[in-house]
Parts: sequence; structure tokens; C-alpha cells
Amino acid sequence: QAVAVLAVLTAIGISPLSPLSVGVVALAGALMFATLHQMLLTVLGDRIGRIASVVLMVLQVVTLVGIVPVQTAPELLQSIGSLMPLSIVTQGLVHAALGGSLVSTSSTLLAIVAWAAVSLVLTLVGSRRARLAGRSERVGGGAVPAAV
Repeated sequence: QAVAVLAVLTAIGISPLSPLSVGVVALAGALMFATLHQMLLTVLGDRIGRIASVVLMVLQVVTLVGIVPVQTAPELLQSIGSLMPLSIVTQGLVHAALGGSLVSTSSTLLAIVAWAAVSLVLTLVGSRRARLAGRSERVGGGAVPAAV
């Protein structure tokens, strides 16, 4: 995905001043989105997790500055818009493409890593809870083992 972002930028005539920064932000964003999606699937289940993932994506697109005027969005969306993962990654990509160094994009990378870390921890907790619930169902399932 990071290579695709750089290729699309080059294809449309934008040559980022810091391709390394763009690549790092794009790669970190891709990993963050993967962990976020996995967390939703693990914690909420397959069906509801997919629905929540789509709803989150739509909310992010609505709050993304430049797509829809933020002033027309409800107050709640305006206030959480800058905290949304897509907004963070987009701001990081714009900053990196316009010449921000890898060091100056550290706050963006820190926010991306924070989203990924929280998603990963929630995935692990949800997975462990599901495993323990499955184990207790097998142990206490009501079946009496046959005597040998």
C-alpha cells in the first residue's frame, strides 16, 4: 500500500519532497488500519465487526477535511474529526509530501502507533476472552465423560 501511494502520487504529477517520510507514514497507516479492522472483528464478532468497520470508515470520510465542509457536519463529528485515524494519516501524508522530514512527522507517527497499539491490545484481550469462553463451554458443556 505504501508503494501504491507513492506510485499514485507520482502518476498524478506530485513528487513528494520526502518520499521516505511519505512511505513510512503510508506503511504505518496501513498497519494501523489493519489492526483497527482486526480489533473490530475480534471484539464485536465477524458480522457486527464488519458493519462497525464500514460505519467507522464512513464517519472518517465525512469528517475528513476537504471532502465535505467540516462546518456542515454535526458538532460531535467536528470535535472528533481530528482524532479519527484517516484524518491523522491524511495530515501526515500531506505534511510528508510537502517536505516534512521524518523527524517532523513524529507526532503523526506517534498518533498512528497509539491507534495501532490500542487496537492490538484490544484484539489480544478479545481473543483471550473468546478462547477462555470456548474452553469453559467445552469443560462445562454438560456432557459426562464415559467411564473407561
